[in-house]
Amino acid sequence: MSRGLGDVYKRQVENTGGVRVMVKEYYPVTLSIGRDENGLVMPKEGREVLFKTTRMDFADLYRSIQRITPATGLAAVLDVVEENNTVYAVLEQVEGESLSRYLSEHSQNLDPAQARSLLQPIMEGVATMHKAGLVHRGICPDNIILSSGGAQARLCGYATLGLRTAGSELKSQLYDGYSAPEQYSAAEFEGRYTDVYGLAAVSYTHLTLPTIA
Repeated sequence: MSRGLGDVYKRQVENTGGVRVMVKEYYPVTLSIGRDENGLVMPKEGREVLFKTTRMDFADLYRSIQRITPATGLAAVLDVVEENNTVYAVLEQVEGESLSRYLSEHSQNLDPAQARSLLQPIMEGVATMHKAGLVHRGICPDNIILSSGGAQARLCGYATLGLRTAGSELKSQLYDGYSAPEQYSAAEFEGRYTDVYGLAAVSYTHLTLPTIA
C-alpha cells in the first residue's frame, strides 16, 4: 500500500518473537522510477541527491524512534534495515481501531476527564519524542489506534519532515483540521508546538464532534 514516501506491507511476522509487524519501505513516488532487474529502487534522473538525502532522513527517523521505543503511547519500531538502495522499517502491528472510526461509531461525547484519560498515553509518548528531539507532525485521529476495547491508545503514522510539509518535493501527507498552519508552507519553521496544535485539535474533536454529529 503506497503512502507517498513509502510502501507499507502489513501482516508480516517477526521470526524471533513471532509477533505481528508491518514493514514500511522507503519508496518516494515523486523521486523514484521503480526497481531494476535486481530489485533496487532507482531514483529519477536529476533527483539522485534528493533521493539519497530523504532516504537518509527516513533511516535516521526510524532509528531515532527505535531508540526510544517501546514507550508509553507510541507504536514501537523494532528494526531498521538498509538494502536494495532503500530502507525498511519494521514496526509493531498495533491491533485495534483508529480513533476516527471510534468517534464515528460513538454518538456520546466524553467529558474532559474521560478524554484526558484516553489521550494521556499519547501525550506522554509525544513528550518522549520531544525529549529526543523528534517531532511527529501527523497527530490526528487516523494515526491513533485504540486497543483493548478503547482502553489503550497508541500513536503511529511516523513520517519525515518533507512528507509533512506542503511545498516540498515529496508528495505531502497533511491532515485537514489537524496539521498546523506552519506545515502548509516550506518557509515556516516547525517545532514541538506543531505537535501541540495536533494534540489540541484531536482533543477538541474528541470532546465536541460526536455531539455535533
